[in-house]
Amino acid sequence: MEQSNENIHVGADAVAVESIVLGLFSLVITVLRFDWEYFWIFYLSLVIVFLLMLHRVVAAIADDPNIGALRTSLKLSPILLQIPLLGVLLSLSQSASMYANNYSPILIFISLAVALPVSSALVDELLLGEYVDTWVDIIYQQTTDGPAGQVIRSAADFGQRQIDAFKSGEKAPSIQDDLKAIFLGIVSLALLSVVTLPVWLVLSNFIGNTGVAILLVISLLLLRDITRYVYINYGAAQSFGDLKIPLRWGFILTILKGLLVFDALGLDLATIL
Repeated sequence: MEQSNENIHVGADAVAVESIVLGLFSLVITVLRFDWEYFWIFYLSLVIVFLLMLHRVVAAIADDPNIGALRTSLKLSPILLQIPLLGVLLSLSQSASMYANNYSPILIFISLAVALPVSSALVDELLLGEYVDTWVDIIYQQTTDGPAGQVIRSAADFGQRQIDAFKSGEKAPSIQDDLKAIFLGIVSLALLSVVTLPVWLVLSNFIGNTGVAILLVISLLLLRDITRYVYINYGAAQSFGDLKIPLRWGFILTILKGLLVFDALGLDLATIL
């Protein structure tokens, strides 16, 4: 049961990783469950992701599997897996807000949503050395030779060189390196803000704060990339193209996830709508 068709891998390792992630999310959500009328969404998404995984496993041993259905299953899995991931962070945010009364729950959520991908990336890179190389390859595949693409590729190359140098102990970053990192970081964030402008403009109408809306969108994109990385590097996907969806659907999904976060954290969307 190694592979049912090109670009769809359903080997034992892929199934094991996906099962571990589903089990971990289920445990955290159950233990840290908070009072929200739509909390069942997190459990439902876990069940659907499990069924999609089971579908791919069964299809792997079929004589003539429906390849279109398999590809759709693979695209949906990381999208749906983001919902229980949000549930995990929302549960942690609700718990933390009880001890940090001076901080807004939405800011606590954003902090956790940024810290989790960054820490996961560092652990993966330091232990396995795969995270940076994987995303640099994806960046080169998905960007063009235009000005924006060149900036993003330069940022990726610079980050890769600096991390490789740090891991090998070759040299400490110089002031020039620090300034270049800051410059590339600012330009990359500015480009991301421009690209996602329709998303954070919509969300800013609900939260009433453009800066927080932009930070929320960035955090949601980082969380999206966690689930996609799980499937690209450890799961059923063989390339980034297996998981890619049209940009307009990405925008719609990000807005819906933002509204889910707002409602779960206590913002009364009914009065705004």
